[in-house]
Amino acid sequence: MERNERGEFYFKAVVPVPYPIPHGGPVRKLLQKLKRRPYRRSHFYFMFEKLSYDRLITVLYLRGNPYEKTDAVVGFKELLIIDFKSIANFEGLAEQHGILLSTTLPYQLVGRPKVAHIN
Repeated sequence: MERNERGEFYFKAVVPVPYPIPHGGPVRKLLQKLKRRPYRRSHFYFMFEKLSYDRLITVLYLRGNPYEKTDAVVGFKELLIIDFKSIANFEGLAEQHGILLSTTLPYQLVGRPKVAHIN
């Protein structure tokens, strides 16, 4: 998949749904202590690569999910929760690619020379 001249890219996917994790024994006790339910919220994993850039692997969560605030896995940032919105059939793209929803990803790749001092 490659971006266009505006930095946009399109992909097809099934909109994910919440799913349960195994939650017997000690996991059940831990979840009860944390006041969490044994469900993962809806999410997508992405990996972005570009020559001379560090690889970015991330997860994005869908806003409005019933388990948005009680996911069994803790430690997420609000920045990773995204909104999907319906898109108009801009220049025939929706029809051509079967696109029904759109979002903006909260990332900008940074070239390796700019972050060399961090690594």
